[in-house]
Amino acid sequence: FRRSCYIHPIYDLDGTVLTDDFPEDHYHHRGLCWAWPHVRLAGEEKAYDVWALENAGQRFDRILGMEAGAVCARFGAVAGWYLNDRRVVHETAWLTIFRSDAFGRLVDFDLKFEAVDVPVTIGGREKKGYGGFTLRFGPREDTTLTTSSGDLGRDADHDRFHWADLSARLRGAQNASGATVFDHPENPGFPNTWCLRRYGIVSPTFPGEGKHEIKPGEPLRLRYRIWIHRGGADRTKIEAAYRAYTDPPKVRLVTH
Repeated sequence: FRRSCYIHPIYDLDGTVLTDDFPEDHYHHRGLCWAWPHVRLAGEEKAYDVWALENAGQRFDRILGMEAGAVCARFGAVAGWYLNDRRVVHETAWLTIFRSDAFGRLVDFDLKFEAVDVPVTIGGREKKGYGGFTLRFGPREDTTLTTSSGDLGRDADHDRFHWADLSARLRGAQNASGATVFDHPENPGFPNTWCLRRYGIVSPTFPGEGKHEIKPGEPLRLRYRIWIHRGGADRTKIEAAYRAYTDPPKVRLVTH
């Protein structure tokens, strides 16, 4: 599979690779990506699959900007969705990567999608609803899934959560680590359904089994945060991190 516009590797706080690329069970799975299995142009019956890269995919255009400081680093990139050779969606991604500390590492994603000339409808896979912002974990042992509703001893497709976490001993590591994905409350459909798999998928699945039309001049904006942490999922710490994401501290500048 030829592909671009995804992120791999992502490391835990001790340098172990969290993500996977070309896993044997799903060769099209790719690190951290955002893609949909049903993409359809207005006035056409044919559906394209950007998720599985069937006559469709994302292509990198250019870097918008890069900067780094004492608190975080930030960069932006522009890409296009192509159905065969036709560009149908402009994609803009801004990532903010905060300095790691004893609490962990935070990574913010601000994604915008705008149709080029005709409306484009996106949707998830039938029955399961998966598609969208997807974090694929690498080989691991002792996997646990934890959500805003509690520990999850099963896979999930249609349950709605504010956040979800996968923790495990990755790639033979002695100690557990993991990552939590936060769904921003201003995302359409919030709280969204999730695709959670013990084999290594954590994904808030907007629009799930529904459909969403992306129109020219009316971009779709989606925001997410990932919290990378040591040890297993501590719900108290995760809830505190989620509150900081949804209601960040306010700063007021006073001049004299």
